[in-house]
Amino acid sequence: MSIFEESIKELQKNNVLVVLSHCGSEWQKAFVAQLAEGLPAVDFADPVVRDQAVNYTTTFVQALPKPAVLYNLQLAAQLVPILAKEDVPKGSYLAITDQGYYLEEPLAEAQVPWVELPLKLDGAKPFVPGVVPQSSKRDLLAAIVQGELFAQCTQAGADRKQFYASYCKDILQRKIMEQTTVSDDIKFYRFLGVAASLTGTVVNYSNLAGGVGITAPTAKQWLQFLVGAGVVYLVQPLTDVPGKRLMKAPKLYFRDVGLAAYLLQINDPLALTQSFYLKNLFDNYVVNVIREGYLQKGEVPKLSFYQDSNYKKISLIVEAEGKLYPVLITKEEFSVRKTLKAFELLAGYGAEHGAELDAGCIIGMGKEPELLEQGLYYLPAECL
Repeated sequence: MSIFEESIKELQKNNVLVVLSHCGSEWQKAFVAQLAEGLPAVDFADPVVRDQAVNYTTTFVQALPKPAVLYNLQLAAQLVPILAKEDVPKGSYLAITDQGYYLEEPLAEAQVPWVELPLKLDGAKPFVPGVVPQSSKRDLLAAIVQGELFAQCTQAGADRKQFYASYCKDILQRKIMEQTTVSDDIKFYRFLGVAASLTGTVVNYSNLAGGVGITAPTAKQWLQFLVGAGVVYLVQPLTDVPGKRLMKAPKLYFRDVGLAAYLLQINDPLALTQSFYLKNLFDNYVVNVIREGYLQKGEVPKLSFYQDSNYKKISLIVEAEGKLYPVLITKEEFSVRKTLKAFELLAGYGAEHGAELDAGCIIGMGKEPELLEQGLYYLPAECL
């Protein structure tokens, strides 16, 4: 049994309700099917079931089989505090969701564990600067264009464009139109494309909205719908550090960089090398790989970034096990001195928050792994 599977079992031993969120990878589907095998299933997408749950809550909950798998709990989010506090055996309910927008608040209030499933389980280990993964170098550009979701597609002769077109249709119809307040599928598809053009960058809701013809507040809500569907995630800025005019908006990343490439009409490695969005997609790819390594351990990593008006930036800050690992992600030339100076900004933050500033890393394209200076490593993204 993997560390990830053990972490799920441990959560079930200590909680009445555990929620798993997924975005539709082949591995995720197979894993959910394995967990649900032999258990009674209750699906809140069924209007009859949902009507009973909402209007006859007490008798509905009492009649639920135990243990049971609950699908689409977000459609009956008001049940969360009741289920979590039920006087029933631990591990009675395992909920599966592919749109967690309406669950975030009730799960937090009821202190229900919410686990984001990794896209796959391949034994990847959490990122640590200076530790080179024991694997052969991958074709970086091909990996970015192909995407992890399509890489797992088992359909013989599957076409990448058709695959992602179908996936986008599923996002629009099942995860957005049926489960949120969005009513204009054409505008939302355009919104997906604009979001892809901003991947790896700091979110500007006015720019995001302007490209679609909606208001900034609507753009912010729509982006949260995508977060809830597991299509994108946000990395928050670190603000508790000295600096002039610190960035306070989050960075946007697509969970599957291949989807972002598809939305940007980048269909092969050559087109990627010639694209204006190469930097964005490269940044997205690197952060994804680092994040997935922690998800495979059963942890949602604490990730942040630093950016100020003096052009000092730290692309990614990984906080794990009491240590801070600063990372600069760049496909361009870099200055070791300026990078170390930026990384040192975290020393005070770490001291105040009980986290030790550890080794830093520059992740680029090409070259070989090396120690640049004491406490600063270089690692090519091809080795991640």
